[in-house]
Amino acid sequence: MSPKQADSPPPANQTPPPDNRHHTALLTGLFGFLLVYTLSDWLGAPKPIYLPVETRFTFSPPPDAIKMGYFGLLLNGFAGFFIGYAVARLPKLSQAIHTHIGQAKLATLNLFALGGGMLYFLIVELTKWGSS
Repeated sequence: MSPKQADSPPPANQTPPPDNRHHTALLTGLFGFLLVYTLSDWLGAPKPIYLPVETRFTFSPPPDAIKMGYFGLLLNGFAGFFIGYAVARLPKLSQAIHTHIGQAKLATLNLFALGGGMLYFLIVELTKWGSS
């Protein structure tokens, strides 16, 4: 092998080593978490509400109860993570996203999803803070 061949990057369609498949599935799961976490709050999707006094989750808390909705939002996000992880492990999709270009696109998508989610929650929280 010549020195030029050793320094050249791998072809774009080359499949990474098998150990990277797990990392790609984790990135897809992270994207699922970020997407569901943000969209469930933005769209007002139903989420389980934790009642700390009664130590239980419910979708319809009494009006006078102490409510903690953040845990339900996290549960929705984790559901998105597990769905994203499972979908990334499907054989047909697995072949499509486990290339070097697929991993780079997925990492970029995660970066934008994280930044967009952080910006959304920053605006929501600052709006709540400014109105009180």
